[in-house]
Amino acid sequence: MKKIRFIAIAGVLFVFILGGLGGCKKKEGPAVFPDNVKVNVSSAISFPDLDKKKSMVLSGDIITGKDLYRHLRALVFISDCSAGMIQNTLNFVKSQAITKPGSFSYISPDDQQEKTMVFTNHYLYRKEAWDYGLLISDAKMGNAFLMVWNLSPLKVIAILHPVAYNYRADKQREAFIKVEYGEDDPKYDRTMTVSAINLDSTNTRYVKRMKVFFGQKGDVVFLYGNFNMPNAYVLSVAEETRGRSWSFKAKNNVKENIAVALCGLPVLTVNTVDKIWSDYSMDKVLKRQIMTLFPNMPGEVVDTYVSDAVGIAYFDGNGFVSNDKDNPDPAKFTSSFIDMSDVNPWPPASIETISIGF
Repeated sequence: MKKIRFIAIAGVLFVFILGGLGGCKKKEGPAVFPDNVKVNVSSAISFPDLDKKKSMVLSGDIITGKDLYRHLRALVFISDCSAGMIQNTLNFVKSQAITKPGSFSYISPDDQQEKTMVFTNHYLYRKEAWDYGLLISDAKMGNAFLMVWNLSPLKVIAILHPVAYNYRADKQREAFIKVEYGEDDPKYDRTMTVSAINLDSTNTRYVKRMKVFFGQKGDVVFLYGNFNMPNAYVLSVAEETRGRSWSFKAKNNVKENIAVALCGLPVLTVNTVDKIWSDYSMDKVLKRQIMTLFPNMPGEVVDTYVSDAVGIAYFDGNGFVSNDKDNPDPAKFTSSFIDMSDVNPWPPASIETISIGF
Protein backbone atom coordinates (compact mmCIF):
# COMPACT_ATOMS: atom_id res chain seq x y z
CA MET A 1 0.00 0.00 0.00
CA LYS A 2 1.21 3.50 -0.78
CA LYS A 3 2.24 5.53 2.17
CA ILE A 4 0.18 8.49 3.26
CA ARG A 5 2.04 11.44 4.67
CA PHE A 6 0.72 14.33 6.71
CA ILE A 7 3.47 16.84 6.09
CA ALA A 8 2.57 20.29 6.67
CA ILE A 9 2.24 21.41 10.00
CA ALA A 10 3.57 23.69 12.25
CA GLY A 11 7.10 24.34 11.97
CA VAL A 12 9.92 23.85 14.28
CA LEU A 13 9.85 27.03 16.26
CA PHE A 14 11.19 25.38 19.38
CA VAL A 15 14.74 26.73 18.96
CA PHE A 16 13.27 30.09 18.04
CA ILE A 17 10.87 30.16 20.97
CA LEU A 18 12.77 28.46 23.75
CA GLY A 19 16.35 29.26 22.85
CA GLY A 20 16.18 32.84 21.66
CA LEU A 21 14.98 34.79 24.67
CA GLY A 22 15.99 33.73 28.13
CA GLY A 23 14.28 34.49 31.39
CA CYS A 24 15.68 36.86 33.95
CA LYS A 25 15.67 37.44 37.66
CA LYS A 26 12.72 39.69 38.41
CA LYS A 27 13.13 42.84 40.46
CA GLU A 28 10.48 45.28 41.47
CA GLY A 29 9.92 47.94 38.84
CA PRO A 30 7.59 50.91 39.17
CA ALA A 31 3.92 50.21 39.77
CA VAL A 32 3.04 51.52 36.31
CA PHE A 33 4.39 48.36 34.64
CA PRO A 34 2.00 45.41 34.35
CA ASP A 35 3.16 42.19 36.02
CA ASN A 36 1.61 39.83 33.53
CA VAL A 37 0.49 39.86 29.89
CA LYS A 38 -0.05 36.12 29.47
CA VAL A 39 -2.96 33.72 29.88
CA ASN A 40 -1.62 30.30 30.80
CA VAL A 41 -2.96 26.95 29.63
CA SER A 42 -2.14 23.41 30.74
CA SER A 43 -0.44 20.47 29.03
CA ALA A 44 -3.80 18.97 28.06
CA ILE A 45 -3.97 21.44 25.17
CA SER A 46 -0.40 22.84 24.94
CA PHE A 47 2.50 20.41 24.69
CA PRO A 48 5.46 19.75 22.34
CA ASP A 49 3.93 16.41 21.44
CA LEU A 50 6.15 15.64 18.46
CA ASP A 51 9.77 14.66 17.98
CA LYS A 52 11.70 17.88 17.26
CA LYS A 53 14.22 15.95 15.22
CA LYS A 54 11.46 14.91 12.84
CA SER A 55 10.43 18.52 12.41
CA MET A 56 6.81 17.69 13.02
CA VAL A 57 6.58 15.32 10.10
CA LEU A 58 4.28 12.40 10.68
CA SER A 59 4.51 9.49 8.30
CA GLY A 60 3.29 5.94 8.20
CA ASP A 61 0.99 3.61 6.33
CA ILE A 62 -2.08 5.63 7.34
CA ILE A 63 -3.04 8.36 9.80
CA THR A 64 -5.98 8.82 12.13
CA GLY A 65 -7.75 11.63 13.91
CA LYS A 66 -5.77 10.80 17.03
CA ASP A 67 -2.55 11.39 15.08
CA LEU A 68 -3.83 14.74 13.83
CA TYR A 69 -4.80 15.91 17.31
CA ARG A 70 -1.22 15.39 18.47
CA HIS A 71 -0.33 18.24 16.15
CA LEU A 72 -2.97 20.53 17.65
CA ARG A 73 -1.27 20.42 21.07
CA ALA A 74 2.08 21.23 19.42
CA LEU A 75 0.58 24.16 17.54
CA VAL A 76 -1.04 25.62 20.64
CA PHE A 77 2.31 25.13 22.37
CA ILE A 78 3.93 27.35 19.74
CA SER A 79 1.42 30.17 20.32
CA ASP A 80 1.71 29.68 24.09
CA CYS A 81 5.50 29.94 23.96
CA SER A 82 5.35 32.94 21.64
CA ALA A 83 3.37 34.75 24.33
CA GLY A 84 6.00 33.55 26.78
CA MET A 85 8.65 35.40 24.77
CA ILE A 86 6.70 38.62 25.23
CA GLN A 87 6.31 37.91 28.95
CA ASN A 88 10.05 37.21 29.32
CA THR A 89 10.83 40.51 27.64
CA LEU A 90 8.51 42.32 30.05
CA ASN A 91 10.24 40.55 32.94
CA PHE A 92 13.58 41.87 31.68
CA VAL A 93 12.19 45.41 31.45
CA LYS A 94 10.91 45.20 35.02
CA SER A 95 14.29 43.90 36.19
CA GLN A 96 15.81 47.24 35.19
CA ALA A 97 13.87 48.93 38.01
CA ILE A 98 13.02 51.98 35.93
CA THR A 99 11.51 54.61 38.19
CA LYS A 100 10.46 57.38 35.81
CA PRO A 101 10.08 58.23 32.09
CA GLY A 102 13.35 58.58 30.23
CA SER A 103 15.82 56.70 28.07
CA PHE A 104 19.11 54.86 28.48
CA SER A 105 21.42 52.59 26.49
CA TYR A 106 22.69 49.22 27.65
CA ILE A 107 24.49 46.13 26.38
CA SER A 108 22.03 43.29 25.96
CA PRO A 109 22.84 40.19 28.03
CA ASP A 110 21.39 38.07 25.19
CA ASP A 111 23.51 39.15 22.22
CA GLN A 112 26.01 41.66 23.68
CA GLN A 113 24.71 44.33 21.29
CA GLU A 114 23.90 47.91 22.24
CA LYS A 115 20.20 48.62 22.82
CA THR A 116 18.27 51.71 23.77
CA MET A 117 15.23 51.61 26.05
CA VAL A 118 12.79 54.53 26.05
CA PHE A 119 9.94 54.76 28.56
CA THR A 120 7.30 57.45 28.13
CA ASN A 121 3.86 58.38 29.39
CA HIS A 122 1.08 59.67 27.14
CA TYR A 123 2.19 57.49 24.22
CA LEU A 124 0.49 57.71 20.81
CA TYR A 125 0.40 54.43 18.89
CA ARG A 126 -1.48 54.04 15.59
CA LYS A 127 -3.46 57.22 16.29
CA GLU A 128 -4.63 55.91 19.68
CA ALA A 129 -3.54 57.50 22.96
CA TRP A 130 -2.11 55.21 25.65
CA ASP A 131 -1.14 55.92 29.24
CA TYR A 132 2.37 54.54 28.77
CA GLY A 133 4.73 53.28 26.10
CA LEU A 134 8.09 51.54 26.09
CA LEU A 135 10.36 50.97 23.10
CA ILE A 136 13.56 48.92 22.90
CA SER A 137 15.67 49.38 19.78
CA ASP A 138 18.92 47.89 18.57
CA ALA A 139 21.69 50.21 17.37
CA LYS A 140 22.00 48.28 14.09
CA MET A 141 18.76 46.30 13.63
CA GLY A 142 16.23 48.94 14.60
CA ASN A 143 13.10 48.49 16.72
CA ALA A 144 13.05 45.28 18.76
CA PHE A 145 10.20 45.56 21.28
CA LEU A 146 7.27 47.90 21.75
CA MET A 147 4.73 47.84 24.55
CA VAL A 148 1.88 50.30 25.02
CA TRP A 149 -0.61 50.02 27.87
CA ASN A 150 -3.37 51.50 29.99
CA LEU A 151 -3.63 50.58 33.66
CA SER A 152 -7.30 50.97 34.50
CA PRO A 153 -8.59 48.68 33.20
CA LEU A 154 -5.37 46.94 32.19
CA LYS A 155 -4.99 46.79 28.42
CA VAL A 156 -1.69 46.01 26.67
CA ILE A 157 -0.33 45.69 23.14
CA ALA A 158 3.20 44.29 22.84
CA ILE A 159 5.21 43.60 19.68
CA LEU A 160 8.50 41.73 19.44
CA HIS A 161 10.94 41.46 16.52
CA PRO A 162 13.17 38.62 17.78
CA VAL A 163 16.25 39.16 15.63
CA ALA A 164 16.51 42.81 16.69
CA TYR A 165 16.04 41.86 20.33
CA ASN A 166 18.58 39.04 20.11
CA TYR A 167 20.85 39.21 17.07
CA ARG A 168 22.12 35.70 17.79
CA ALA A 169 18.76 34.24 16.81
CA ASP A 170 19.24 32.30 13.58
CA LYS A 171 15.61 31.31 12.99
CA GLN A 172 12.56 33.39 12.07
CA ARG A 173 14.68 36.45 11.35
CA GLU A 174 11.82 38.32 9.70
CA ALA A 175 9.14 37.33 12.22
CA PHE A 176 6.98 39.72 14.21
CA ILE A 177 5.04 38.54 17.27
CA LYS A 178 2.18 40.49 18.79
CA VAL A 179 0.29 40.00 22.06
CA GLU A 180 -2.89 41.90 22.87
CA TYR A 181 -3.74 41.46 26.55
CA GLY A 182 -6.70 42.84 28.44
CA GLU A 183 -8.72 42.69 31.63
CA ASP A 184 -11.62 44.72 30.27
CA ASP A 185 -13.76 42.05 28.55
CA PRO A 186 -17.03 41.43 30.47
CA LYS A 187 -17.07 37.76 29.34
CA TYR A 188 -13.63 36.89 30.73
CA ASP A 189 -11.38 37.64 33.68
CA ARG A 190 -8.58 38.31 31.21
CA THR A 191 -7.86 37.78 27.53
CA MET A 192 -4.83 37.35 25.29
CA THR A 193 -4.56 37.27 21.51
CA VAL A 194 -1.27 36.07 20.03
CA SER A 195 -0.48 36.87 16.39
CA ALA A 196 2.62 36.25 14.30
CA ILE A 197 3.62 36.95 10.71
CA ASN A 198 6.65 36.35 8.50
CA LEU A 199 7.42 33.03 10.11
CA ASP A 200 9.81 30.87 8.12
CA SER A 201 7.75 29.03 5.51
CA THR A 202 10.55 28.09 3.15
CA ASN A 203 9.54 24.46 3.41
CA THR A 204 6.31 22.60 4.16
CA ARG A 205 7.02 22.25 7.85
CA TYR A 206 6.49 25.84 8.88
CA VAL A 207 3.57 28.00 9.87
CA LYS A 208 3.65 31.31 8.02
CA ARG A 209 1.02 33.20 10.00
CA MET A 210 -0.98 32.52 13.15
CA LYS A 211 -3.57 34.16 15.36
CA VAL A 212 -4.86 32.55 18.57
CA PHE A 213 -7.24 33.86 21.24
CA PHE A 214 -7.06 32.85 24.92
CA GLY A 215 -9.86 33.94 27.26
CA GLN A 216 -9.80 32.91 30.92
CA LYS A 217 -12.87 32.66 33.12
CA GLY A 218 -12.08 31.10 36.48
CA ASP A 219 -10.23 27.83 35.88
CA VAL A 220 -11.37 27.55 32.25
CA VAL A 221 -9.56 29.03 29.26
CA PHE A 222 -11.43 29.40 25.96
CA LEU A 223 -9.20 29.15 22.89
CA TYR A 224 -9.67 29.56 19.17
CA GLY A 225 -7.51 30.44 16.22
CA ASN A 226 -5.78 29.65 12.96
CA PHE A 227 -2.33 28.50 11.87
CA ASN A 228 -1.86 29.26 8.16
CA MET A 229 0.63 27.11 6.26
CA PRO A 230 1.10 28.16 2.62
CA ASN A 231 2.89 24.97 1.56
CA ALA A 232 0.85 22.52 3.60
CA TYR A 233 -1.13 19.56 2.39
CA VAL A 234 -3.08 16.88 4.21
CA LEU A 235 -2.16 13.73 2.32
CA SER A 236 0.25 13.15 -0.52
CA VAL A 237 -2.37 13.54 -3.21
CA ALA A 238 -0.72 14.98 -6.31
CA GLU A 239 -3.69 17.09 -7.38
CA GLU A 240 -4.29 18.64 -3.97
CA THR A 241 -3.79 22.40 -3.89
CA ARG A 242 -1.09 23.33 -1.40
CA GLY A 243 -1.97 25.63 1.48
CA ARG A 244 -4.04 24.80 4.57
CA SER A 245 -5.17 26.59 7.71
CA TRP A 246 -5.24 24.54 10.89
CA SER A 247 -8.35 26.17 12.39
CA PHE A 248 -9.65 25.19 15.82
CA LYS A 249 -11.64 26.04 18.91
CA ALA A 250 -11.08 24.56 22.35
CA LYS A 251 -11.61 24.79 26.09
CA ASN A 252 -9.04 23.99 28.76
CA ASN A 253 -9.77 23.48 32.44
CA VAL A 254 -6.33 24.37 33.77
CA LYS A 255 -6.99 23.09 37.30
CA GLU A 256 -8.25 19.69 36.13
CA ASN A 257 -5.76 19.57 33.23
CA ILE A 258 -8.41 18.53 30.72
CA ALA A 259 -9.47 20.01 27.39
CA VAL A 260 -11.86 19.62 24.50
CA ALA A 261 -11.27 20.77 20.93
CA LEU A 262 -12.76 20.82 17.45
CA CYS A 263 -10.62 21.22 14.32
CA GLY A 264 -11.02 22.01 10.66
CA LEU A 265 -8.47 21.96 7.84
CA PRO A 266 -9.69 24.57 5.33
CA VAL A 267 -7.72 25.93 2.41
CA LEU A 268 -6.31 29.43 2.88
CA THR A 269 -8.89 31.15 0.67
CA VAL A 270 -11.91 30.21 2.79
CA ASN A 271 -13.49 33.48 3.91
CA THR A 272 -16.37 32.27 6.09
CA VAL A 273 -16.37 30.41 9.39
CA ASP A 274 -19.24 28.04 8.59
CA LYS A 275 -17.25 26.22 5.89
CA ILE A 276 -14.59 25.32 8.46
CA TRP A 277 -17.10 23.08 10.27
CA SER A 278 -18.95 21.85 7.19
CA ASP A 279 -16.88 21.33 4.04
CA TYR A 280 -13.53 21.39 5.84
CA SER A 281 -14.15 19.60 9.13
CA MET A 282 -11.21 17.37 10.00
CA ASP A 283 -13.09 14.11 9.41
CA LYS A 284 -14.51 15.18 6.04
CA VAL A 285 -11.15 16.40 4.76
CA LEU A 286 -9.35 13.27 5.91
CA LYS A 287 -12.01 11.00 4.42
CA ARG A 288 -11.97 12.79 1.05
CA GLN A 289 -8.21 12.59 0.83
CA ILE A 290 -8.02 8.91 1.77
CA MET A 291 -10.73 8.01 -0.76
CA THR A 292 -8.92 10.00 -3.45
CA LEU A 293 -5.61 8.30 -2.77
CA PHE A 294 -7.15 4.84 -2.26
CA PRO A 295 -10.32 4.75 -4.39
CA ASN A 296 -10.71 0.98 -3.93
CA MET A 297 -10.47 1.00 -0.15
CA PRO A 298 -13.72 -0.34 1.40
CA GLY A 299 -15.80 2.32 3.10
CA GLU A 300 -15.75 0.53 6.44
CA VAL A 301 -11.95 0.51 6.39
CA VAL A 302 -11.83 4.22 5.59
CA ASP A 303 -14.16 4.86 8.51
CA THR A 304 -11.81 3.13 10.95
CA TYR A 305 -9.12 5.67 10.13
CA VAL A 306 -11.49 8.64 10.13
CA SER A 307 -13.49 7.76 13.25
CA ASP A 308 -11.14 9.52 15.69
CA ALA A 309 -11.48 12.75 13.69
CA VAL A 310 -15.28 12.97 14.06
CA GLY A 311 -16.74 15.59 16.41
CA ILE A 312 -15.02 17.07 19.42
CA ALA A 313 -11.90 15.52 20.93
CA TYR A 314 -11.26 14.99 24.65
CA PHE A 315 -7.81 15.49 26.18
CA ASP A 316 -6.12 15.00 29.52
CA GLY A 317 -2.54 15.68 30.59
CA ASN A 318 -1.32 12.83 28.37
CA GLY A 319 -3.06 14.11 25.25
CA PHE A 320 -5.91 12.71 23.15
CA VAL A 321 -8.26 10.37 25.06
CA SER A 322 -11.37 9.93 22.89
CA ASN A 323 -13.77 11.85 20.69
CA ASP A 324 -17.32 12.44 19.55
CA LYS A 325 -19.88 10.72 21.80
CA ASP A 326 -17.29 8.74 23.78
CA ASN A 327 -17.11 11.05 26.81
CA PRO A 328 -14.35 9.63 29.04
CA ASP A 329 -15.57 11.28 32.26
CA PRO A 330 -18.96 13.08 32.20
CA ALA A 331 -18.35 14.37 35.72
CA LYS A 332 -15.38 16.40 34.45
CA PHE A 333 -16.34 16.83 30.80
CA THR A 334 -19.72 18.32 31.63
CA SER A 335 -22.22 19.46 29.03
CA SER A 336 -21.40 23.11 29.75
CA PHE A 337 -17.65 22.50 29.48
CA ILE A 338 -17.85 20.73 26.12
CA ASP A 339 -20.20 23.37 24.70
CA MET A 340 -18.12 25.55 22.35
CA SER A 341 -21.00 27.00 20.38
CA ASP A 342 -20.15 30.59 21.33
CA VAL A 343 -16.53 30.60 20.07
CA ASN A 344 -15.07 30.20 16.58
CA PRO A 345 -11.76 30.82 14.81
CA TRP A 346 -11.36 33.51 12.19
CA PRO A 347 -11.87 32.83 8.47
CA PRO A 348 -8.47 31.65 7.13
CA ALA A 349 -8.46 34.34 4.44
CA SER A 350 -8.51 37.07 7.13
CA ILE A 351 -5.33 35.66 8.71
CA GLU A 352 -3.59 36.15 5.36
CA THR A 353 -4.15 39.92 5.62
CA ILE A 354 -2.69 40.39 9.12
CA SER A 355 -0.10 43.17 9.38
CA ILE A 356 2.18 43.64 12.41
CA GLY A 357 4.72 46.42 12.81
CA PHE A 358 5.99 49.14 15.10
